[in-house]
Amino acid sequence: MDFDPIAAIMAWIGAYGLVGLFAIALAECFVPVIPSYGLLLAIGIGAADEAWSLPAAFLSTVAGGMLGCAALFYTLRGMGTARSCAS
Repeated sequence: MDFDPIAAIMAWIGAYGLVGLFAIALAECFVPVIPSYGLLLAIGIGAADEAWSLPAAFLSTVAGGMLGCAALFYTLRGMGTARSCAS
């Protein structure tokens, strides 16, 4: 079984562009298996190949990451202290 996560992320982002960057950054907050170095590599490669500008890729990735973190934060906050801290 030979699975390359960076190649999979690059193919997916290549198909969807900046929306793909946003979606991967959003999913990275919920799925810790997604390698963040792959996302940073994809941003750099796409900007070097002029698929998108570096500022647009940066803003798309930051917006996706912030939205994902905020969604996770408010979901756990809404569960209440007793339930979210229970072991």
